[in-house]
Amino acid sequence: MKDPERTISKVTILGTILVSCIYILSTAAIMGIISPGKLAISTAPFADAAEQIWGRWAGYAIAAGALVACLGALNGWILLQGQLPLAASRDGVFPPVFGKLSGRNMPGQGLLISSLLASVLIVLNYARGLVHMFTFIIMLAILSTLIPYVFSSLVDLVLYFKRNRMRDVRKVLAYFSIPVPALLFSLWAIWGLGPETIIWGIILLAVGIPFFYIFRVRRKQ
Repeated sequence: MKDPERTISKVTILGTILVSCIYILSTAAIMGIISPGKLAISTAPFADAAEQIWGRWAGYAIAAGALVACLGALNGWILLQGQLPLAASRDGVFPPVFGKLSGRNMPGQGLLISSLLASVLIVLNYARGLVHMFTFIIMLAILSTLIPYVFSSLVDLVLYFKRNRMRDVRKVLAYFSIPVPALLFSLWAIWGLGPETIIWGIILLAVGIPFFYIFRVRRKQ
């Protein structure tokens, strides 16, 4: 890749903007096609909208496309499921077992342990129904994604006050135009997930804190 520092950052920003526009426009279109009462109880709003416009075959086609997309996303998440614990283990903040590689150079034990933990989470919520269980796990995953954004925004602000003493109001406002809205949006999105998801997320994060400090002390030693 030519000029990766510039290219990757540029593509990341443009890709985020493009995907955001697609999500907003498609969601607005669904809200305009399906009535609010039906949309509130719909488990597949895009398939329902396609069925309402073109017929039942279109709903099945959209559902099939969503299934293919989920399988593709699952492949990516399985890769992350092994690589993230592997990286944390190599940094010394996660159990060494997650850093062990198999004969094919893959974190097999980490994949197995994380899969078992995910299965336990599914079993604990299985009685609520498949759709509710899926929704809950997705919301919990969103919460775990938003929390790093909150801390990243806060770190950005802290670094600014430590490194800069700008008195130009325009420069200050220009700098704060990214981390402050990002922080507010992340907090607003977390609040929108609901108290149940937030409580579960706090519990899961709290469970990991002792392990973090234990391995941090070991790393220093």
